[in-house]
Amino acid sequence: MGWYKKSQTIDFAARNLLNRKISYFQELIQFIEKMSKVVFQSATLAKTSNNSILTDTKISSYPIIESILFEADEIVYDSPWKFQFLCKEALSESKIMLMNFIKEREEITDRKKNEFKKGWF
Repeated sequence: MGWYKKSQTIDFAARNLLNRKISYFQELIQFIEKMSKVVFQSATLAKTSNNSILTDTKISSYPIIESILFEADEIVYDSPWKFQFLCKEALSESKIMLMNFIKEREEITDRKKNEFKKGWF
């Protein structure tokens, strides 16, 4: 089978799924950063923002982040400093997952790129 026919058989579903996860985590990181800053101005707004994240169906796939945000939701009115600390903890976990997804996407694209070469290499 030639290189052209092999390149036509590539399934982009895995890469597209990773791209969706990466974009979701980028939006989540920005949202949590804003939420951790607004807690000192309005705890109610921070709580409603946190509830909007917790009610999202996608976050249930990541129980570590969900448990951190659930703990932050319980303490938002009592201690804004602890809420901000828990938000930063959720941010660090989200960034680790984001970097893992980016690394996995690079492995998929590099593997596909290295398989189908034509010419003198």
